[in-house]
Amino acid sequence: MKKMLFCFVFTMCGLLPAEVRELHSDVGFDGTSTLHDFHGAGKLTPQLVEWEPLVEGGVLTAHKITLKVSDLTTDHKKRDRNMMKMFDPESYPQIQADISGWTLPGSGSEKKLLTLHIHGTEVTVPVLLSDYEEKEGVIHFTCSFTVSLKEADLKRPSVLGLIRVGDEVKVVVESELTLPEAN
Repeated sequence: MKKMLFCFVFTMCGLLPAEVRELHSDVGFDGTSTLHDFHGAGKLTPQLVEWEPLVEGGVLTAHKITLKVSDLTTDHKKRDRNMMKMFDPESYPQIQADISGWTLPGSGSEKKLLTLHIHGTEVTVPVLLSDYEEKEGVIHFTCSFTVSLKEADLKRPSVLGLIRVGDEVKVVVESELTLPEAN
């Protein structure tokens, strides 16, 4: 009886022990230029993260979430070449992100903070979380945010000085948390 009461109290207070989950994410980004807008995509390296279950939802913490710069593409060879020149993947091969204590699902209008490490610069951006769903042990959610290339110390690509990429890039990350596969 004491054990049941103990479990009930921990469950009701949201004090269940943290779980290890695997984070899988697809990244989409939209930018502007003086000639035309563009879209691009990438995939984050799957990573183990900490998930603390609550009565409803949970708290997500993850450090050094990694996106290989070389995995980014706009499906346009010349634009991709200019993008790689901007990121300098030989010196800065990855973009990393840190999430500290995001409560999911959240209120819908509440913004979380995401710390990005891009091109040797740390940038903190507000993130809107949406589309939270938990089904059959898999948790889905979407993160939306905007990154300033200037704040990330990135020189915006230009062609002949006439066609220039806009400073702000809108990013959408579709994520799912799964239980890690047994080896």
